[in-house]
Parts: sequence; structure tokens; C-alpha cells
Amino acid sequence: MSSYCPVCNGMETLTAICPGCSGPAADFGRYNDYLGPYAPYRDIEAIGLSNGYPDVLSNRCMHVVACEGCGQNGVVAVEEIAGGEKLI
Repeated sequence: MSSYCPVCNGMETLTAICPGCSGPAADFGRYNDYLGPYAPYRDIEAIGLSNGYPDVLSNRCMHVVACEGCGQNGVVAVEEIAGGEKLI
């Protein structure tokens, strides 16, 4: 059974709080998309095994967030939703 990220699929909006100043942090997309020029085109499970986070095994999608006030950035985990069978 596969799973999918509700934020990446536009079903939810990611609201994150900056740990530094407690201000709002904006979502800048999937962390894996920043790992190289062809990263957005690689298989999600394959790139997830080498990104340094246990996201594939824990059914989480890692997102880059940045604070609009102080400029601090980080990575937050979004819980994925269980879906049907993988088609491809």
C-alpha cells in the first residue's frame, strides 16, 4: 500500500511556526526537490532513502520551511495519508 502527502497534493496547507521567533514559517516545498537539479524527477521512494531522514520508512514527507520574520529555515515532517495501490 502506498501513501501520499496531503500538502504536496494540495489537500492541506502547511502551517509551521519558527522555533526562533515563534513567527509564521512559509512552506517552500519538498526537501527532496532541493537535493540536485534532477531531484524533482527522481522516484520519491528512491531519493527518500538517501536524504538523511527516515521519511520513507515512517510515511512522512519532509518540507523546507523558512521564517518570514527572522529568516531562519528548517525542515518539518508532514504525516502522509495511506492510499490505494501504487499504479506505477
